[in-house]
Amino acid sequence: MSATLTLRRLEEAGVRLSVEGEILRLRGQQPEPALLAEAKARKAELIRLVAERDAEEIEERQAIQAEAMVGRPGSEHRRQVEGLIASVLQRPPSWADPASCPAPGSYCGCCGRFDAKPSGRWWRERENPSGWCCWSCHPPVHLSVEDVVEVRT
Repeated sequence: MSATLTLRRLEEAGVRLSVEGEILRLRGQQPEPALLAEAKARKAELIRLVAERDAEEIEERQAIQAEAMVGRPGSEHRRQVEGLIASVLQRPPSWADPASCPAPGSYCGCCGRFDAKPSGRWWRERENPSGWCCWSCHPPVHLSVEDVVEVRT
């Protein structure tokens, strides 16, 4: 019986083989005594076959990972995406849609552009809201505190 056939019969019997240096490890099911004797007789060949198989599996796995990395965003792409996210969070000093509540992290494109870390503080009328406004650019001085809904982002 060849080492390849011995390897196949061991795996069919539920034995998992691995190589650690010059040591052949058998795990899983206990092989029948005749098959175990054959494996011991062909130990050097089995070590070579299992090591080659493992190396091929590693190469195949690395090729799959390398293929998956194609088109992955690099640092320039990440900076562009971060810029897009920042631009999405930039809001005008006021807008007319009261249902469009400012998202967490939103900041005013007018007064917030001068701050290293702009804070967002927005308001709208509690009754019959006409839209959202930046607290710094358009403070609600004409309304009482009870008539204002405030959102901090």
